[in-house]
Amino acid sequence: MLPFLATAREAFPERSVYFATHFRNWYEEASDAEVEHYLEELAEWGMNGVGAWFDMHDFSGMDDIGAQRRIARLKLVFRTARRLGLRRDLLFLANESFSSSPIELRADWRAGKNGYTRNLVGHYHVELCPSKPGATELLLKWRRQVLAAFKDAPPTEITIFPYDQGGCTCGNCAPWGANGFLKLAQKLSTLAKATFSGVRVNLSTWRFDAFGNLHEWDGAFARGAEIAKWADRLYVAPNDLPRVREASPGGLPVFSTSEISMQGMLPWGGYGANPMPMRLQREIADNPNLLGLRPYSEGVYEDLNKVVALEMLRNPKKTALDAVGDYAARYFGEATRESVKEAVRLMEENMAHTANVVQGNMRRTAYALDAVNAAKSWTISHVAPKIDVVKARRAKALLDEVELAMDVPRRASWRFRILRLRADIDCALAEGANGERLAPLFAELAHVYHVSNATPPWLVPPSEALWHKTVHLWQTCL
Repeated sequence: MLPFLATAREAFPERSVYFATHFRNWYEEASDAEVEHYLEELAEWGMNGVGAWFDMHDFSGMDDIGAQRRIARLKLVFRTARRLGLRRDLLFLANESFSSSPIELRADWRAGKNGYTRNLVGHYHVELCPSKPGATELLLKWRRQVLAAFKDAPPTEITIFPYDQGGCTCGNCAPWGANGFLKLAQKLSTLAKATFSGVRVNLSTWRFDAFGNLHEWDGAFARGAEIAKWADRLYVAPNDLPRVREASPGGLPVFSTSEISMQGMLPWGGYGANPMPMRLQREIADNPNLLGLRPYSEGVYEDLNKVVALEMLRNPKKTALDAVGDYAARYFGEATRESVKEAVRLMEENMAHTANVVQGNMRRTAYALDAVNAAKSWTISHVAPKIDVVKARRAKALLDEVELAMDVPRRASWRFRILRLRADIDCALAEGANGERLAPLFAELAHVYHVSNATPPWLVPPSEALWHKTVHLWQTCL
């Protein structure tokens, strides 16, 4: 039995949230004051750590104006977290690189060799192959520059990822997760520990064995004792948790993530709040042996999910719907507790929304707008096969009651509005409404999310007015 399984506890020690500060989402576009206040509120709900990532591939180097803007926002997050007494985790990919990376040193991402049967997903084709002469030195140089930028807002831990978008399929690096990745991660661990006194190193096994018959997990277990000399914990994807239920590589403590952002809707949050309390309850109940979970967050449309997860991690005896009730009582008033619980339960049952651009016989989601001819007419089709009109109308009626019980400031709060808008949109879709009825609802969501001209389509609520601009911008950026 692993050391962290031996004793019962009242709370999970890992109760952090990963702020995915990229894609010009809320975390990037909100004001400094909004971000600081949001961190303060989540800390009150039991959050004890925050993670953030500096996506190198977006920039040509550290002198890039965009890079400096991103660093400034991440440092604001870390400085605020430090003031609140929270742990700060700087996440990155082992062979992550700037867009200016030398072509001759770049990693291979293609399948068909060395056990890889699938191309590496998410690869930006600028990552470096550490087996090529000079590449490891350049990777360490760049990582040193990034770490140096955080000297005045230091992380307390780092997490090193293998894939999504990293990795290399060449013969010298493969299988990446049990070979090239581990060699490079050890060097990065040494660098981080030399830069920040007492920093903790988390090794991620994200997408091990996902791209072929690679035996990456077998390799990690075989090298477990070696890994434990330079790594402190393992970050394991939910689908891989059965692999470490009885033992982990090197006996390292394990924590995991929870996907609260990118499930149930495309665009993400495009139809309003996406509450999933019962799913979160199952995840926590099924994994009592973990240190805890770190929800992956792309914005504030899943604010309720963060609070539900944090509440149950802090008090494992609390049910998900009780946590929803606590949320309602705090932000909408005690009298709204039961009505909001029931409305949210119905919304979760009515999840699954996708927007498609329709042009002739072609249909494309927000991920594939490059195929749309922006010069020709097109429309948006909303696909929501699981919406039950009776449940949708009941959720809306419950929130009508809640709204009557609230004062004006609470009615106008963004937390209530994203729930209210989700209920209104569900009813509109269930009743076959057209774009004219939906447009102002989507426009209000875009305002809450701080959608800008640079926001990618998978984060833009799907009104035709917003998406016409999005498609044009998306085309010009390709």
